Amino acid sequence: MPTNQKSIVSLAPRIVAGSSFAGFGFALGRDAYRGAKKNLGLLILFAIAAFLVMGLYSSSVWLSRNYKTIIESIFKKFFALIAFAFCYIIIAIILLGIENAPEIMEALEAGSFEPVLAHLFSSLGTDSFLGISFLIQNIMVFIGFLVGFLQRKKRRQAWQAIKHNAAFLNKHGLKELGENKLYDSDRNIYRLKNQFHDTMEFIAEGRRNKRGYIKYDRTGKYIDWSGMISIS
Repeated sequence: MPTNQKSIVSLAPRIVAGSSFAGFGFALGRDAYRGAKKNLGLLILFAIAAFLVMGLYSSSVWLSRNYKTIIESIFKKFFALIAFAFCYIIIAIILLGIENAPEIMEALEAGSFEPVLAHLFSSLGTDSFLGISFLIQNIMVFIGFLVGFLQRKKRRQAWQAIKHNAAFLNKHGLKELGENKLYDSDRNIYRLKNQFHDTMEFIAEGRRNKRGYIKYDRTGKYIDWSGMISIS
């Protein structure tokens, strides 16, 4: 499994903690492009819709998940709230525009939002285009908040693991060199080659058929360092 350059103390925790909505947007965008590449207008419309829907989902996740510090939480949730409100309102306006109810358009033009909101929420539970679309919009919000909430435990475990792993490397005389490399107390340099579900494999540079292995548990905490060993 090839690896990108990241801090070694955080590699296992990041794999264990995972990420939300991984790959979904790319696969969705690829399939839509294949069907709409001959229609630029449709492609642009899809891109805007995808941006708004993904923004609504992502901002919901960011609002619900936890953060390391109070400052980080305030900062990120503030901007997530702005993004959430923007995407939610724009999607609702687009849906109302598609429905094109005269009295609602007049209310929007007059800047009167009370009848607009009443119309939106009264559409929930109906089989109209507006009702179904607005229901899907709110389901996306619910899913985003749920995903963010469910990420809390793994994110907390990842932070604990990163702190533990830094102490683990220090205890075993290992230091990071950057570029996914370590060196030990004997100045041997190890380069990360593979990362598996519970083990990281390092190549000892300048040492033929020499390896080093770090094992980690299900939370991403390092539990064993093999030292330099020979392989056949």
